[in-house]
Amino acid sequence: MVRARRVVAEFRANVGTHLEDETNLQALTEELRVNSPLFASLWDEQSVLSREGGTRTFNHPQDGFLSYEQVTFDLASRSELKLTILLPVEE
Repeated sequence: MVRARRVVAEFRANVGTHLEDETNLQALTEELRVNSPLFASLWDEQSVLSREGGTRTFNHPQDGFLSYEQVTFDLASRSELKLTILLPVEE
């Protein structure tokens, strides 16, 4: 639940400035609210968090747990653009 809360807050931060102007984002957000009571509840909290770096671990169905270091670049001249890279963590 902690991770879901963070992801929704990050999503809100990413779409917040564009939600009023983008009908596709409005439709996506409404679809998520209708189809996911958890998303609706977390969205209503109105939390906003920027995406942080750090280690991200995924449970791949065939390869098991895979860890990556997340690095995010925000472009000062284009606030609507962001580049997030996942680099494999050396074991």
